[in-house]
Amino acid sequence: MTPLISSISPAKGAVNVSPSTTIKITFNESIKAGDMNIQLTSNGTSIPFTATISGNILTIKTKSVMAKGTKYTLTLHTDCVTDLAGNPLALTGSTFTTV
Repeated sequence: MTPLISSISPAKGAVNVSPSTTIKITFNESIKAGDMNIQLTSNGTSIPFTATISGNILTIKTKSVMAKGTKYTLTLHTDCVTDLAGNPLALTGSTFTTV
C-alpha cells in the first residue's frame, strides 16, 4: 500500500497561519526519503526550505519567515517520500494563507 497522509498542519485551506509556522505532515505509517521532490511556492515563486523525516512525520521549515497575508501552495510530488517497503506517495498538495 502507498503511504497516506493522516494530517497536515497547517490544515488544507487554513487562513491566519503564523508566518513563522513549521509545516508538519503526518502519515499513516513510517516513511523514508524518495526523490524529495517537494515544492513550496507563493505567486509562482519557490520558497527555500529544509525537509526532515522522523518516523511517520515529514517536517518542512522555511529558511526565512514567510510573508504576511500571502497564500502558499505545498506540492508533494509522486515518490517524494515512500513507505519503508518503497511504495511511493501519490501526488498531493495543500494551500494555506498567512495572517
